[in-house]
Amino acid sequence: MDINLSRMLERFNTLARFGATERGGLSRLALSDADKEARDQFVSWLIEAGLAVRVDDAGNIYGRREGTNSVAPAVLMGSHLDTVYKGGRFDGVIGVLGAFEVVETLNDYGVQTRAPLELVVFTNEEGARFQPALLGSGLITGYFTRDFVYSRRDQDGKTFGEELERIGYKGKEENRPGPLEAYLELHVEQGPVLEAEGLSVGVVEGIQGMVWLKVTIWGDADHAGPTPMEMRRDSMVAAARIISRVRELSYQLGKGTVTTVGHLCLEPNIVNVIPGKTVFTIDMRNPRDEIIEQGISAVKEIIARICENEKVSYMIDELWRVGATSFDLRVVQTVEDSVRERGYSYKRMISGAGHDAQYMARVTPVGMIFVPSIGGKSHTEEEAAPWDDIERGVNVLLTSALKLAGID
Repeated sequence: MDINLSRMLERFNTLARFGATERGGLSRLALSDADKEARDQFVSWLIEAGLAVRVDDAGNIYGRREGTNSVAPAVLMGSHLDTVYKGGRFDGVIGVLGAFEVVETLNDYGVQTRAPLELVVFTNEEGARFQPALLGSGLITGYFTRDFVYSRRDQDGKTFGEELERIGYKGKEENRPGPLEAYLELHVEQGPVLEAEGLSVGVVEGIQGMVWLKVTIWGDADHAGPTPMEMRRDSMVAAARIISRVRELSYQLGKGTVTTVGHLCLEPNIVNVIPGKTVFTIDMRNPRDEIIEQGISAVKEIIARICENEKVSYMIDELWRVGATSFDLRVVQTVEDSVRERGYSYKRMISGAGHDAQYMARVTPVGMIFVPSIGGKSHTEEEAAPWDDIERGVNVLLTSALKLAGID
């Protein structure tokens, strides 16, 4: 059995209309009107395919295809439909559509699995609108409480709970997944490794740990002309020096450490006024939790020293932290066996990006399948993946799901 790539591509192009940007990307933030449109479209396809649809209290959408043993633990497959602002069309979507194509292919061939198959669309995977990321999977796996998730606010002050209800996707806790045999997720790599090595598939063994910090620095807002340099308390100068040192720190820690300052906000942000307040974020990642801990300690020392020298005050808030995750050996081996059976080129690898699989690994065995990202680009409008490799990835997902669910 092979999947029907032209059918999947047609559905991909349909979903790419919701939140489309002028440069061919997507701005489909979680629980926005564009997200609702994409959700509505996908639910209509699930119903057309004869799947039983339900929505849980996080707004996660499920479509169930019964097995011959309806009480057997289900094999869950999926990803997310939300994107970052001016993001790409492939991140998350190919995992959702790939899982759906697996079910449609089984319908085409009249194949009945022993265990049920379920599809899932997770809510707010990206964390672009409501922080932190992975709220949908985090809620159903017990990492976050419902009160915490519902109280998250976007930059306009709207809460997750209010927006979930507004778009009509506030479901019930009883609709969360029951017992699971495994969770499988297909995704673009979001990095350059597979393409650089000329490989079609990544067999993912786990996800590196990560932490998000928010740093707020207070100085004095003064006139840019009359205030002597030696008398200034410039919050932006302190921030700039910290940001430079945080980049250097990634090389000092080594062992795969990456650091990013992705958000920066100045007040009053006027050309002729010394910045009185600067807020920025630090994203730090490493496959080993002990290196993350060393990095956090080093960042705190850097901030304290520089702020003392610049005579400014500061506060550090930890927005989010998730430890390094190792995937289930049996499921990883199942994915690798499926790749080998189909004769595709591959390698085992660790994911540098966070995924819903990271939280799902708390409650069920997990495996992930990567396909190459062209130029390593992701979270940009230029994001793309080769369709022949996407086809291979979905075929691996199909074979892996059948191995885990069994055929009657």
